[in-house]
Amino acid sequence: MKVYGKSRPRLEAGVHLVSIADLKYARDKHGNLRGTKNGELGLEIIFKNKENHSISGIFWLSDEASWLITNLCKAIGIPYEGNGQISANNILRKKLFITVANEYLIENGNRKKDTIGNDIYYPKLMTKFYPVVDPKIKPIIEGDPERNNGIASGEFVIERFVTPTEI
Repeated sequence: MKVYGKSRPRLEAGVHLVSIADLKYARDKHGNLRGTKNGELGLEIIFKNKENHSISGIFWLSDEASWLITNLCKAIGIPYEGNGQISANNILRKKLFITVANEYLIENGNRKKDTIGNDIYYPKLMTKFYPVVDPKIKPIIEGDPERNNGIASGEFVIERFVTPTEI
């Protein structure tokens, strides 16, 4: 299991039953609020599973991105008016299924490797959310590593092309 940041294990590629553990305004590494070019703020939402593995995502409070928060709220069964207003009390501890993909860095047509030759990748929260009807029954999504001998494929793999200066 890879460990990132504050030594909390991250969710890897797959479909995960999680609860919403935290909701706060997105901030940069200096503690300043993060916003879009137009000044819209973002919400950082942290999702955790029962093993305390987590992943977070930033949800921008802009008209163009409101569909994402709308879909999240639909999955947890609360209304969202698309006005950038969302109450932490309404969504904290709500359960849902999320999808996480592996994002691989591609440089000069090849996947970047670490010093011992393993592909470099980062778990990335996808924009699909599913309601919990029965916590024992996960949504079936083609490419889910759990159903593919531990190998992520399809929408569970993202390749991001980078230049050497981006890394």
